[in-house]
Parts: sequence; C-alpha cells; structure tokens
Amino acid sequence: MTDETSTQKFEKVRDVLLQSGNFKPTGQNNNRWEVILLPDETYDDMMRPRFFANVGPQLSIGDILEVRTQDGTHYGEFYVTYCSRLEAKIQKIHWMKLGGADASNDADEEYAYAWKGPAWKHCVIRVVDNEIMVKELLTKEEAERWIIDRKLAA
Repeated sequence: MTDETSTQKFEKVRDVLLQSGNFKPTGQNNNRWEVILLPDETYDDMMRPRFFANVGPQLSIGDILEVRTQDGTHYGEFYVTYCSRLEAKIQKIHWMKLGGADASNDADEEYAYAWKGPAWKHCVIRVVDNEIMVKELLTKEEAERWIIDRKLAA
C-alpha cells in the first residue's frame, strides 16, 4: 500500500509552465532610465520620493533606474516601487563607489584637478577637505595653471 500512496503523491504534482504572455523582452512593459546625479545632489536626495516630481508621470512601477554621479564616482540600479504624478519611491538593487576622477595627482599636493561633468566642467579641489575651490574652467590646462599660480603665490 505504501507503493500506491507514493505513486498517487507523485501523480498529484502539477506540471506548471510559464505562460508565454508573461515572458517578454525587457523594455516591452517596463523601461530602464538613466539618471545622472549632479555634484550638488546626493544619494539621500534621490531616496526622497519628491526628488522625482519632475519625471513622475514618465515612470511606471517596475521601471529600473540606472543612476550614476556626473563625476563618475558612484553607480547603482534602483527599482521603482511606487510612482505618481508628483513622486516616486525606489528600492536600491545595488549602489557602488567607483574610482572616479577625484583621485589626487600626488599625496602631498594641496590641490588636485578633477573633471566634474558638463555642469561644473574642470575643477580644482582642495585635497585636505575635498572642497571645490574653482569650478567651470574650460580646460584642464586652466585648472593646472590655477594650481601652479596658487603655489607661486604662497
């Protein structure tokens, strides 16, 4: 009788198959969006639902946001869990720190050059506290010249 019982249990297992209507290429129902955080925008700003007020109508639940900082120091992906006309809530999938352009040229240097993206362009950063001293310079050479002039003035 135990053989019949185990056979009956085996026969009761459903053969469930994924419906073809639930199997679609990414982007058919949901979108992947690129989000670029400007230098004065932070991770905490982005996690506030109101941060997405200007783009809320374009988002849908299930969309993926590919977020990177303009200076290339961070990258992450976020899942949209709620959205309305004036806000969107997101859940972090992953968020990582990258090398970025902030690395100083020399450890003993007081100032360093950094590219901060199209908004702030070429910048000079004080290495001690990572404070931006000069921004929106047109070329790297201008930033390097500013550093040299500052050294000569000291």
